[in-house]
Amino acid sequence: MVAGMVPSVFASGAGAAFRAPMAVAVIFGLTASTLLSLVFVPVIYLLMDDFRNWLAPKLEKLTSVTDEDRAKAELGKEKRSILLLK
Repeated sequence: MVAGMVPSVFASGAGAAFRAPMAVAVIFGLTASTLLSLVFVPVIYLLMDDFRNWLAPKLEKLTSVTDEDRAKAELGKEKRSILLLK
């Protein structure tokens, strides 16, 4: 499509003054959208994936349950059951 619009940019004759600016807009619009879809979107995807891989271990540390936490929970259950029996 871009190559097809190049003759309209350099044409001279009837209607050339009308078609040339339109052809320039089409060429740059198609080029920009192609670069965005082929370069920008994958780069953003990789950045977001790297951020997720960086953040996941930190969130896992905050939300994970350790053996010490389980032992404290069991001790708390025992204390509650003793208090309920009294």
